[in-house]
Amino acid sequence: MPQPVASQSAAPRPTSPWSPARTGRTGPCVEALAHAGIARVVASLEDPNPRVAGSGFAYLRAAGIEVVVGPGAAASRELNLGFFSRMLRQRPWVRLKIAASLDGRTALENGQSQWITGEAARTDGHAWRARACALLTGIGTVLEDDPQLDVRLLPCDRQPALVVVDSRLQTPLAAKLFRPQRSLLNLQRANRWQPNRGSASPRGHCDPPARAGAGWAKSGSGGHAARPGSARDQRAAY
Repeated sequence: MPQPVASQSAAPRPTSPWSPARTGRTGPCVEALAHAGIARVVASLEDPNPRVAGSGFAYLRAAGIEVVVGPGAAASRELNLGFFSRMLRQRPWVRLKIAASLDGRTALENGQSQWITGEAARTDGHAWRARACALLTGIGTVLEDDPQLDVRLLPCDRQPALVVVDSRLQTPLAAKLFRPQRSLLNLQRANRWQPNRGSASPRGHCDPPARAGAGWAKSGSGGHAARPGSARDQRAAY
């Protein structure tokens, strides 16, 4: 166990530091904190990942570092809702976006309308797209609207992955959604998925993206996604 040289410095953390036994995309930080001579670590929450389970805190305390847990817990959890959902529920935090008129219409009967929302609403929708790990839509929307379903109205350094619920393998290979450089998941059946082609049952479409690492999923306004009882946590209506 490294013995740090105590200093007056403190290290704030949104969640608990990773333990030496756990190496993910960025690697553990507790050894670096101990060797840096940090005297006090303040964390908002304990990491919900069961592979960590507070071992980072235990390592720091064993190294003589004071650990305080709790300040800013609510804000930290809100900031990391997708990660907590994936760790504790094994599915993403799902936000449903729906654009509808006051009489419940989402488009003109003749199918010629492209948007029924204003520029501010569309920009806000793209901001939520940019925050999402994955965008989920149904084959009906793909066939009727041929949407691109990417982030275009504001700067974004990466495009969310796309999940298409397509039980009959009807997604056209020439569809616009293939244009952005990103991952595409088509689900084969509940609790199973395969890249690029497949199908899914409506109730099983949240589990595979979580196993693929998605913490936030944003669903479009298709009929199945908007039905009562569908797997959603928040709804944004324009």
